[in-house]
Amino acid sequence: MLVSDKGRLEPFSETLRQLEFKSVTEFIAKKCVSQTGRELILGSLPTNNLDWLRKEHNLIGEAYSLLVQNENLPLENLHDVRHKLYKSQIQNAVLLPTDLLEICDMMRVARAVKSYIKPRNEECPFLFSLIAELYDDKLMEKHINDAIDDTGYVKDTASRELARIRADINSKSARLRSRLNKIVRQFSDEEMLQDEFFTVREGRFVVPVKVENKRQL
Repeated sequence: MLVSDKGRLEPFSETLRQLEFKSVTEFIAKKCVSQTGRELILGSLPTNNLDWLRKEHNLIGEAYSLLVQNENLPLENLHDVRHKLYKSQIQNAVLLPTDLLEICDMMRVARAVKSYIKPRNEECPFLFSLIAELYDDKLMEKHINDAIDDTGYVKDTASRELARIRADINSKSARLRSRLNKIVRQFSDEEMLQDEFFTVREGRFVVPVKVENKRQL
């Protein structure tokens, strides 16, 4: 294992430089499918912990055997959700719908990896022992997917209260638009407007009044 003594670490660092160790880790990091994996590779250093090395080599060997059989692990849609999980533990903090979708994706990946490795537990015992640490929750996946669509929009069906509020907003918006249409028709006939329609700017409805008629209207 690396020593922390600065005097003994400096010649070791020089050895790593001569071996172009940083270039090697950077090359490997580019092959990673997740930000977490890239950080792990870029932050790694040589070690003489034989037990750890044997375990890692066994994991690499099992993963390699799957790859040569054209059996890739189901790792699509991996996200770095560490910050989001940390934020979720803060009182009164709010996660965005897109944050929840990324967390849902990670749980789905964990579930897919478990389903993939379990029937291969005899040929991949080290990978099989590793998947026990993965967290998945199919029920939570369902709740998130029932409430949020693929674009990150919270569905009206997410809750009865939300459905009621949005229906009320749509009703009031429809009445307002109807009223504005009447105003536009009225003043358009009197040639006080630039156009025969209203627009929306920064969330407000705008009637295009001619400058010379602004005070009169």
